[in-house]
Amino acid sequence: MGLGRFLLPGLLFGSVILTGCGSHPGKYDVAFVSPELYQSYSCRQLGQEMSRVEQRTESLYADLKSERTHDNWHSGLGLVFFWPTLFSLEGGDGPEAQEYAQLKGEYQALEHNVVAKSCAITARSPAEVIKSQEAQAHNSYSQTAG
Repeated sequence: MGLGRFLLPGLLFGSVILTGCGSHPGKYDVAFVSPELYQSYSCRQLGQEMSRVEQRTESLYADLKSERTHDNWHSGLGLVFFWPTLFSLEGGDGPEAQEYAQLKGEYQALEHNVVAKSCAITARSPAEVIKSQEAQAHNSYSQTAG
């Protein structure tokens, strides 16, 4: 009798925690984008598109990381003070995650064409953008903590 009293709330709580928070931005899959989409682009146009993808990735990564941090704080406060607030978590990654996966796919398709055309273009991939953003965040945290 005592165990059953805690089992249902525990299961509900666990399901909210597992599904309520957004994923880490670096964990999203790549959406397929056909390289043929950019086949007619010149090297200059490919470079411009890669820059656009890089800039949008930086912006979107910051938004997703902020959303994830907010969800994590909300979860922690809900655990300590008032667990029913956990039901108000957004629940997953949303359309931003789909756009991020799309950007990763676009970058791969662009990169395929850059290599095929032997263009001299250097742009950071979405993975490199994430790594750079996280290194900057780590460095700023280390400086404020130290």
